[in-house]
Amino acid sequence: MRLQNQVKSLKQKCDTQEVELQKSQIRAEEESSKCIQAMEVTKATAAQLKAMTETLPADVYDSETLRAMHSQVEALL
Repeated sequence: MRLQNQVKSLKQKCDTQEVELQKSQIRAEEESSKCIQAMEVTKATAAQLKAMTETLPADVYDSETLRAMHSQVEALL
């Protein structure tokens, strides 16, 4: 009888851990999806910034502020 109780208890623990693992996997997938989406937005923003800077006059393109913005976007990628 004692062994049966131990087996039952261990099975319950195992089941509980399996449910927690599944919840953790779902959360990880959701976070991964959010990261992928953020990276896509960042890449699109970088492409827009590049396209905009190519149309600017040289003196504006060479400004310190614009270079700093470009560097920050590149660092994110």
